[in-house]
Amino acid sequence: SGIAGTALNSAVIFILWNRKYPTNLFAYRICMTITSVQWLIMSSLVVTLSNKMLNVLLGRFIKHRLHEKKHTIQTFGHFLIYLGLFCVFTTWQMVPGACLLQYFTLRRPFFSLTKRLLFSYGICAAMMAWSI
Repeated sequence: SGIAGTALNSAVIFILWNRKYPTNLFAYRICMTITSVQWLIMSSLVVTLSNKMLNVLLGRFIKHRLHEKKHTIQTFGHFLIYLGLFCVFTTWQMVPGACLLQYFTLRRPFFSLTKRLLFSYGICAAMMAWSI
């Protein structure tokens, strides 16, 4: 599933930026790119972390068991696991950004693209910064 996700998300990004679309669809192109890049990172991590395990114990803590190969640096493995957790948690925090961008595009056409993106994804970025 990780290889298929990596290939499909790469294809989506390639198609989004190598074809000509009307200028009024630029906001949707940015929205789809943000989502595709996030899932490209996630599916690439699935391929990379196929030998790692994350155990959730009683819903209270997360225990990392790394089955490292001798040549893999343990801190790099930890970084990959934390990056994977970040991608999983930001999945739910980015959903409102796409919804708000669509709302501003359809209901507030007089907003500039910069203002729409700032209002849409700025709220999500602020919530992510607050949760860290």
